[in-house]
Amino acid sequence: MASRLQIQLLGEFCLTYNGAPVTTLCSPRLRALLAYLIVHRGAPQPRQRLAFMLWPDSSEEQARTNLRNLIHLLRQALSDADYGLRGEGQVIFWEPDQPYTLDIVEFENAIAAGQMALAVELYAGDLLPECYLDWVAPERERLRQMYLAALERLAQDAEEAHNYESALGYALRLLREDPLCEAHCYRLMRLHTLTGNRAAALRAYHAFATALSRELGIEPSPATQRMYAQLLHNPAAPGPDAVATPTAPQLVGRQAEWAQLVSAWERTADGQSQLVLLSGDIGLGKSRLAEEMSAWVGRQGYPTAIARCYRAEGNLPYGPAIAWLRSRPPANLPPPWRNELARILPDVNEGRGPAAGGERHGLFEALAHAILAWGEVGPAELRRGAAAETLPILLVLDDIQWCDPDTLNWLHFLLREDGGGKLLIIAAIFDEETLAEQPLALLLASLRRRGLVTEIELGPLDRASTLALAEQIAGRSFDPALAEPLQRGSEGNPLFVVEMVRAGLSGPPDAQRQGAMLAAAALPFPPKLRHVLAARLAQLSPPALAVAQLTAVHGRQCRYDILAGAYDGSETELVQALDELWQHRILREVGDESYDFTHEKLREVCYDDMSAARRRLAGHRLAEAAGRAAGAR
Repeated sequence: MASRLQIQLLGEFCLTYNGAPVTTLCSPRLRALLAYLIVHRGAPQPRQRLAFMLWPDSSEEQARTNLRNLIHLLRQALSDADYGLRGEGQVIFWEPDQPYTLDIVEFENAIAAGQMALAVELYAGDLLPECYLDWVAPERERLRQMYLAALERLAQDAEEAHNYESALGYALRLLREDPLCEAHCYRLMRLHTLTGNRAAALRAYHAFATALSRELGIEPSPATQRMYAQLLHNPAAPGPDAVATPTAPQLVGRQAEWAQLVSAWERTADGQSQLVLLSGDIGLGKSRLAEEMSAWVGRQGYPTAIARCYRAEGNLPYGPAIAWLRSRPPANLPPPWRNELARILPDVNEGRGPAAGGERHGLFEALAHAILAWGEVGPAELRRGAAAETLPILLVLDDIQWCDPDTLNWLHFLLREDGGGKLLIIAAIFDEETLAEQPLALLLASLRRRGLVTEIELGPLDRASTLALAEQIAGRSFDPALAEPLQRGSEGNPLFVVEMVRAGLSGPPDAQRQGAMLAAAALPFPPKLRHVLAARLAQLSPPALAVAQLTAVHGRQCRYDILAGAYDGSETELVQALDELWQHRILREVGDESYDFTHEKLREVCYDDMSAARRRLAGHRLAEAAGRAAGAR
């Protein structure tokens, strides 16, 4: 077995050879020489440079004599462990290919591999804290910055995963390492607030502001003072139980989308009102993502409100605005605005009847004042010397494709006008067909021209995230080999994964049966999902449903010429039906000539809902069309 030398330069200097500590390196200069050679391993070091570095005030002859003696002592101290020390003429170096371990190398390798938790664990302290030679300082700072960056990455990842307790631990370590860094204080205050500990957030601010004043004679930035003011303005902080609920699984596989939402919120906090449009197929988690963002913002004490649009209520004016205001009733509004609001929200004042068209601008302004008033913070609640500022506000609007035209026009007014507010609207949209409708199309087109809309399209989960979500729902681990069949069976749709796993776990907890079920992708199809998908198909026109049924009987990737030959109607009707199916995200184009279902479960529901006679007729027509198409080639 090869001899092993373990070298620790981070934190306390320590050498271990074959498991036993090397205690003969007592001289600081011995340690400094060995550390310099190891840090610059493999690079020949001129003896003259080493002598001048260690004895800068001695004559050259005396310094070189001292270096010869020091090298001799170093070899004696290392004894059998000196195999890494090499001297050739006027140079000396440490051989990097010998069997030894160096904590700096392990730390840097962990960073390069993205193993930030391991890197933080390996960082036992700053490089050679007892050494004050000039060469140490830049190397010490380089490694320290790598350590701080790893801590920041861990804190950010933990917060994005909503693991606030872990994020809090990393944030505390960051602030201890750099107590005058405002970004670290701001993060710590936010995380204390997210975990429901408002008092700790206030104490963190007080300690930071005191240190900043004592050391630098300055005050915290307006952003940090703004958070402090909000904590004072909103003393009702959520308790720890509000941070996470056991019945609501944490977000899985949406780190990139979450980061985009957080970035949009930060821009809003800086004064840029905007709209974020979440789009994607049913079940991909648009509403879940928006609601989680609302909860995250609300736990920090900022004003939030959620409203949902319904197809049946699409013509009811100002439905979402009314829902938002009823969730946070307006207070202290001047009488003119209250009178305007009373026309759609009678409980705020004596009603004046329905709004007249010529008075719409006044109503728009009243609604805007009522919403933006949520963000007002009085000057007396701010730290002395700071100007009064408004808090950012988050509004969530689910299923905006069914939103009434009056609300859409008001949102256009609200985001277009600069009323001094900081407003982020997160809107979830499913059916892109509604983009052809004028009010929503005009709103989005106008906001795009002004750069006030961020569009985030949610896609299916990858294999690892699909398996992680299934394990989270099941409350236990699955064999990693099940990731591929589970992802294939659900096609990465989170709603399908959740409902299928729950349905599969409703029986006796037989792990082998569950494993076999997942491995074969023979997941049960929950009635809830069947009803949802059947409802989507029921909204189709008769020609579109007929084309969908032909495609379902044919299987996946049905060519256009086969559909045209099997469809009992004109080609114009076929094209219109295919366009309707594409708009409703029932079918998708595959290449230039084929169509396929956007999800296999849609095909299953469409096929299962057909009678046996219809299936036979469709199969016969498809076979004839395929024969004619083959003959034509």
